[in-house]
Amino acid sequence: MHVTENFLRRSGDSEDVVLLDEVDLFLTEYVHSFDQGLLEKNESESLDGEAFVSGTYFWPKKKKTKEEDEEDKEEEESKKETQKKRKSSSMGTIIERYCERLAKYVAEEQKLLTWESFAGCEWWVQDVAHDEPPKAYHTDCVLEEEDKKGDKRRKKNYPLLSTVYYGKTERGGATVAFDEEEYDAMRKCVLVKPRANRLFMFRGDMWHGVCREEERERKEGEEDAYQRVTLLVNFWKERPSCARDFPRELFSDDSSRSFRSSGLSGRRGDDDDEKVPEREVISLRTANDDERVFKLKSDERKAHFAAWEAQNPSAFLEPSTSSSSVVLVEYTS
Repeated sequence: MHVTENFLRRSGDSEDVVLLDEVDLFLTEYVHSFDQGLLEKNESESLDGEAFVSGTYFWPKKKKTKEEDEEDKEEEESKKETQKKRKSSSMGTIIERYCERLAKYVAEEQKLLTWESFAGCEWWVQDVAHDEPPKAYHTDCVLEEEDKKGDKRRKKNYPLLSTVYYGKTERGGATVAFDEEEYDAMRKCVLVKPRANRLFMFRGDMWHGVCREEERERKEGEEDAYQRVTLLVNFWKERPSCARDFPRELFSDDSSRSFRSSGLSGRRGDDDDEKVPEREVISLRTANDDERVFKLKSDERKAHFAAWEAQNPSAFLEPSTSSSSVVLVEYTS
């Protein structure tokens, strides 16, 4: 599990840079289109007969040609110039560029996956209002039929990696990911609260969901009503059957180009000495050595069951703990 702060750039002139405000604009357009009925939910049937909504759209990974592989071995300046020419000829929509940027981050920078291990990304937008219940615990999966010696069964296939990007969202409950799906077997879980430009990544078969927002003092000028909007992207070995092609005609990149040309893209002038926040990675594998993570070890696992089932861990977390934006809970018994 990894948490990355300041994932996207807030400013930049290069066309191969994905900006925070561009993604925020896309999320706003997406939610508006969904509310207008222009986008449909993609429902599948679970093993127990209940309907569930899985990711709806798919970004296929671009396969590198032999010539492109050779270009990647050339000098850095030459490589940058070649990439610039490719981008200028076809920028793609902002969501396509975001998926490509995320894939490079996962495979090349963090090395959580290899380029060869995944076919592409399934993605969707989750939009939950302040007065709606939080997303229930679940695993992201698709149900596929398999035929073993004439016995047809349906099995769950899981993504390789799941990611949550919070955009500009800073309200709503924390995302929680558990190491096991059954309480009797659970030993570890992590709570990650919404923060602007934060990215949360975890293994694709992990049980997860959203907790209820804890009580807190309202900031000056902050309204009661809010939307918890997140961009969810899963990496798959093979394209899941439920994922559809993205309706590019509804989301052309004209808005992104207009946004950049308007001067509102956060480009800094020569006299602007504002420091650009650097990307920071919080690895839950080495959480014991990271002061940014609040570690809670407890032998009260059974006593906490009711709170977890109510999606309300703040019922047992101390105020000093629940105020932390990343909390790692480990049960010793």
